[in-house]
Amino acid sequence: MKKLFYITLISISLLSACSQTPTKEELQQLKGYWEIKTVESQDGKKKTFSFNESVDYIFITKDLSGFRAKVKPDLEGKYTKTGARENLKLDIKNDSVFIHYNTPQDSWKESLLKLDENSFTVKNKRGLTYTYQRFNGYLSHE
Repeated sequence: MKKLFYITLISISLLSACSQTPTKEELQQLKGYWEIKTVESQDGKKKTFSFNESVDYIFITKDLSGFRAKVKPDLEGKYTKTGARENLKLDIKNDSVFIHYNTPQDSWKESLLKLDENSFTVKNKRGLTYTYQRFNGYLSHE
């Protein structure tokens, strides 16, 4: 019985440690170039992307504001802007992180579900879950 108690206690500890809200410093991991790897709908349909012509560049300041822009990488490691710049602000509220975006035409938010140095996952109000992988250039995909 004691063994079961300790296993349960350890499991709860591990789960709560894994689901901790990222700190402001950890949110800086969002800086950089990212490509979409999967999109999953609420009904479980999943689309996987093996190649992306454009990637997202995310810049975050210390006050957790910044922007996201679509860019097209070339084989020489240079990037060309391909879309409008979206201003963003990260908001930590009730143990959750929200990314608020705005452009002159629209505003929306996504919930940050997972973040580490090589990937992150967000969910929007339509129930679509996007998983991104850090982009290291086309040559790293070979």
